[in-house]
Amino acid sequence: LDEILRATKKIVADNSPVDQIDKKLFESYLDTHDQPYPYVDLFIRTSGEQRTSGLMPWQMEYAEYYFEHCHLPDFTPEKLRDAILDYSRRRRRFGANDAVEHFTFKPELAAKLEVKWWRLRKIPQGVTFADYTINHLKEQYGMSKELSGKAAKYMLEALADGDKSKWIKAGKNLHKFYKLLKEELKIAFEPKLVASLEVKLWQDLKDKDSMASIGNAETTAQELYAESYRLSLFQATKLAHLRVLANVEKNMAEKGMGEQHWVKAEDYLNKFYRALKDRVA
Repeated sequence: LDEILRATKKIVADNSPVDQIDKKLFESYLDTHDQPYPYVDLFIRTSGEQRTSGLMPWQMEYAEYYFEHCHLPDFTPEKLRDAILDYSRRRRRFGANDAVEHFTFKPELAAKLEVKWWRLRKIPQGVTFADYTINHLKEQYGMSKELSGKAAKYMLEALADGDKSKWIKAGKNLHKFYKLLKEELKIAFEPKLVASLEVKLWQDLKDKDSMASIGNAETTAQELYAESYRLSLFQATKLAHLRVLANVEKNMAEKGMGEQHWVKAEDYLNKFYRALKDRVA
């Protein structure tokens, strides 16, 4: 703040006309006026603190924040890498809305399709299940029917392997699925990493019918959605929680614990897709 006060005093001392004082003029009086890159892109705060302590408020107008629990002497190169990776996933808007609409799906329709898709999963290689898979992918990713058919083939094979706990084989098919998405939809993620995280989430959630039994599933889901949709881990927290809740309800329904669990699963999925669309679109 001292810098802003000093800049203001200099402007007053120079008798600058009020109608000529704008952002560009003000910045010419700041300490960073001759710096090639005066604006902060990433602000890393250590020691578990969540404040800037008045550091460069003008230059950090659109800075991205990253909070680390360890103290500065313990901030290793590996922790710096994690901070930069988290920052690289963020889409910076600089106070404006995105010009591109990333997702056009209707959250309630995507949720309804996925629940129907879940309920049909026990039908082996059924045409109806394949059709629902194609429709679900078309709705979520906005793909053509032809492309959705190709993607659905890989996804169905991965799901079949996952049901049999053939995790390595499931991961290979998921890798093909996400590689197709990346190539066709130009999504900025690493297919192999996303596939491995999704398989791990399947493992974490398999047969779990309570939040007390999920272990590290939310952490895995958080990493998955951060990588898949280019979000910070903090931004992916709500998505991860809603997705895990939906999967727990699905598992309870599949174990015959009541139709109400399918209703709850769809409600959580609706909230998941709504939060995803709000965050990404």
